Amino acid sequence: MTDPVVSIRAAEAEDCRFYWQVNNEPSTRAQSISPEPIPWESHQRWYAQRLLDQETVLYVAELEGERVGVLRFDRAGEESTISVALAPAYRGRGLGRQIIASGTRASLDSGAVKRVIALVRPDNIGSVRAFLAAGYLRSEQTRVQGVELLQFVAS
Repeated sequence: MTDPVVSIRAAEAEDCRFYWQVNNEPSTRAQSISPEPIPWESHQRWYAQRLLDQETVLYVAELEGERVGVLRFDRAGEESTISVALAPAYRGRGLGRQIIASGTRASLDSGAVKRVIALVRPDNIGSVRAFLAAGYLRSEQTRVQGVELLQFVAS
């Protein structure tokens, strides 16, 4: 049996609520650097700004026409930092690896960046496995906003 194929597409204004729902889901917030819930009004402003930001790329992951996750790349010079979240109903099926690999390939193939960095909480075993399976290499441990994080790199 083959894995279901997940595709990614550029996020659109109409994806704002889906982005918020996936990123505001309690288990997603628990694995974020800032675990507090995201107010809808501030998310709407943030999302509109990110769609216009030349240093940010937003994607929506789809499986058979259904939105299953979100993916963001924040560029700084020749590096991008990746952020990914799956809707709870789609976790544990290997989709994260596919989404990460597809988005990373698109980011590196664009020529705009030479490295993609992932920052993951050490207890987020699912994300650790997904990044390793997507071809990322473990790098040093780091601290962001007082949170210890594992760093993974793709180039």
